[in-house]
Amino acid sequence: MLDRLSTIGTRSTLEDSAKAEIIAVVGFDRVVVDLEHSQLDLETVDDPLRAIDICGVSLLVRLTSKASDQIKHMMDGDA
Repeated sequence: MLDRLSTIGTRSTLEDSAKAEIIAVVGFDRVVVDLEHSQLDLETVDDPLRAIDICGVSLLVRLTSKASDQIKHMMDGDA
């Protein structure tokens, strides 16, 4: 982090957990995983999320809707 007031982040739509891990280790403070504008869905998002989380980077997930099943799935996975 540059200073206590600045963070650097990026957005990811990658389905491949290895590519998601690369994004996480290059120095970003946070990664936003976008389910709305990608091919990711509730079945394919778990592996990339785990890969980013293991690297200790803050995670945000943009859901496709306010549907309770999506929210519950993300909360069960600690996103």
